[in-house]
Amino acid sequence: MENNPLSPHIQIYRWHVSSLVSISHRITGIINILAITLICIFFIFFSFSEGSHEFIKLFLQSFIGKFFILGITWRAVTKKWVFLKVSSLILVPLMLWFALNLVSIYDKSYLEILTFLTSQPSKFIFSLFLIFAYFFSALSISEVFEDYIKDEKIKNAANKALNFFAITIPLITIFAVFKLTI
Repeated sequence: MENNPLSPHIQIYRWHVSSLVSISHRITGIINILAITLICIFFIFFSFSEGSHEFIKLFLQSFIGKFFILGITWRAVTKKWVFLKVSSLILVPLMLWFALNLVSIYDKSYLEILTFLTSQPSKFIFSLFLIFAYFFSALSISEVFEDYIKDEKIKNAANKALNFFAITIPLITIFAVFKLTI
C-alpha cells in the first residue's frame, strides 16, 4: 500500500485537443482583459496632460512596454458561443487596426498622438474596439467562472463585478478620448 501512487490516473492522462483549446481560450481571455485594461489606463492618463504622455511613452519604449506591444500585435483574438464567435470576428479587423496604429504612434510626440486621437474616424473605431474587446474578454472570463467557481453566490458576484468593469472602464476611456481636443 505504501508504494502505490496516490493518483494513478495522472500518470496515464493524455492531453486532448479540446482540453488544449479550452485552456488556451481561457488564457487568452484573461490576457485580453488585462491588456485592454492597461490600454484604457494609458488613454485615460493621456487625456490628462502632456506629462502623462511622456510617462506612457517611456513605458512603451522600455523592454516591458515593447513586450506588451509585441503581445498585443502578435496574438490573434479568436446566447455565449455565438456571441464569442461573432465578437471575435468583429474584433479581428479592429485589433488589426489598433495594432497597426499603436505601432505607428507609440513613439510619436504628444501633439501627433493627440491629432490622431481627435480625428472622428479614430475616435469611432477606437470606441468600437474597446467595446468589442471588453465584451469578448468578459464572455471568455465568465466561462472560467462558470467552470471553476462552484458556489453560486460567489459566481454571481464575480460575474456582476466582471460585467460592471467591462462596462465602466470602456465608457470612462471613451469619454476621456472624446474629451480630447487639439
